[in-house]
Amino acid sequence: MNIEAATIFSIEPDDTYLTIIDADYRDEYGLVLVQKRHNKFELSVNGTTLYPRLKINYPFVRWIDYKHFLIMNARTKGEEHNLFIMNIDGEVIRSFYCGDAVQDIAVSKDGIWCSYFDEGVFGEGISTEGLVLFDNTGSPTFQYHSHLPDAPSIADCYAICRGKNTTL
Repeated sequence: MNIEAATIFSIEPDDTYLTIIDADYRDEYGLVLVQKRHNKFELSVNGTTLYPRLKINYPFVRWIDYKHFLIMNARTKGEEHNLFIMNIDGEVIRSFYCGDAVQDIAVSKDGIWCSYFDEGVFGEGISTEGLVLFDNTGSPTFQYHSHLPDAPSIADCYAICRGKNTTL
């Protein structure tokens, strides 16, 4: 086994106002990350900085395919939509509500998987399912508690494994 090391992103030492919040890297797509500079969120897509006009407080970012990624706000605080599918130019293609108190998110060939922590599972709406698979339009295609009523109950769903196939 050969281990290769490469720097895919770095912060200048004097840039103390920049914090990386979340990132996703794929060999075939590159790097997409959400960062906070001077208390404002920015997106960086393969080195190009975008300034989305979205209300985000606790964001996740994930690649969907080489032309699209998603940015999702884990806490909704009453927002209608909290998952935004964007193209690499920063335009919102579609958006939908994926629930409150999202613990993790993963994209697979089957769709967008969302897991929820206890405030979602013991809250209201779709988050109470514990684990949900959405298609790329925002329709749930699998809901853990509804589709598997005899399965063990999920109180916190802290881990989602991501596969290699990530197209929708």
